[in-house]
Amino acid sequence: SYLLNQPTALKLEFEVIRPSRSTAVDGSIKVLPSGGTPAYRYLWNTSSTTQQITGLAKGKYVVTITDSKNCRLADSLQLLTVAVQDFSVVEKVVLYPNPTQTESKIDVTLKQATPLDLLISNGVGQIVFQQKLPLGLNPQAVLPVQTWPPGAYTVRLIDTGRIVYASQLLITR
Repeated sequence: SYLLNQPTALKLEFEVIRPSRSTAVDGSIKVLPSGGTPAYRYLWNTSSTTQQITGLAKGKYVVTITDSKNCRLADSLQLLTVAVQDFSVVEKVVLYPNPTQTESKIDVTLKQATPLDLLISNGVGQIVFQQKLPLGLNPQAVLPVQTWPPGAYTVRLIDTGRIVYASQLLITR
């Protein structure tokens, strides 16, 4: 009889620096593969073949990792700007910790008490969390991210159908 040892499945995690503003090209993504059989080869949708890509604008980036046994895994990441904020309604928003593993919170400071909807969507645009924030000048919410898969999520605050704040939340494990 023979005993075959198989490597653990390929797995990808990302280190992300988001572009500083909507027109900036100062973002970066570094892929951190594990499992499979090293050494790894990288191919990005930008044609780059390095572990890290830099000088990035907002947008979708796809990487395919191939290990030394030709096992492949592809994943994508939607790179957003640091934040979009409508200063006519929102004075300040703090989303923390970000990145997170188990729980995240959002603290909002408004210029006037305004009813806001909190919407969080995953990388393919599906809404994974929705809540009406309490009316007041400083609404807060706890985001139950511990049950969500790792990845990049879009956090939006909506005032009567208009986005007044948007940012990216990264969940890592």
